Amino acid sequence: MKYIFCLLIIIFSVNAFSGQNKTLKIYVEYAVMKGSINTVEYLIADANNALYTTEIVEITNNEII
Repeated sequence: MKYIFCLLIIIFSVNAFSGQNKTLKIYVEYAVMKGSINTVEYLIADANNALYTTEIVEITNNEII
């Protein structure tokens, strides 16, 4: 009986500790409309880090008013 009790404690302990180490990664893509400019922005994150990026939009206007 003592052997079974110790074995159950070890199994539940290992299961509880291994459940804490799972990593979750998130990837989100946004389509953003700012006035007449459409861009795509990205969010990449895990438990410790996050990165938010956007496409570079270059607007040139050579008209003389």
